Parts: sequence; structure tokens; C-alpha cells
Amino acid sequence: MSLIVDRTCTELQFGRAQPGGPVSKPLAEYREQHAYVLLGDPGSGKTTAFLAESRAHGQDAVCVSARDFLLNRTAPPSL
Repeated sequence: MSLIVDRTCTELQFGRAQPGGPVSKPLAEYREQHAYVLLGDPGSGKTTAFLAESRAHGQDAVCVSARDFLLNRTAPPSL
């Protein structure tokens, strides 16, 4: 049985004071952002999280691996 735990992210804003310090939010709260970078250790679930987010967006999403993005440098289809 495979259990997938919803990921949380902490947004870091360099050069700006964050009252109360950084706050972790579910990855789903970033769905409407045009782009973001998700960093984490190998095996921490980044690919699984991005695949889940891609499915949540349905036909409007294109999930491209970092390897394919860097090697092919192809532009994503226009939305």
C-alpha cells in the first residue's frame, strides 16, 4: 500500500521582513501561481507532488521533468 502525504511549502521572501516568521502552507495553495520552484532532498516527494498538482489542473497542465526541461529546452505549449 502506498501512502502519499500532502506536501507543505514554506515561502521565503529574501530581502523582506516576514512578520511572525515564515509560515508553511499546503502545496495546493500555490496552484494559481504562474511558476514556483520546489526544492527538497532526493526522495522527498517533489516529483510525486508535481504529478499530483498536474492532475489537479487537468488538461490545462503540462508536467515536464527537470531533466527534459534542461535537455530539450522546449517551450511549453501555449495555454
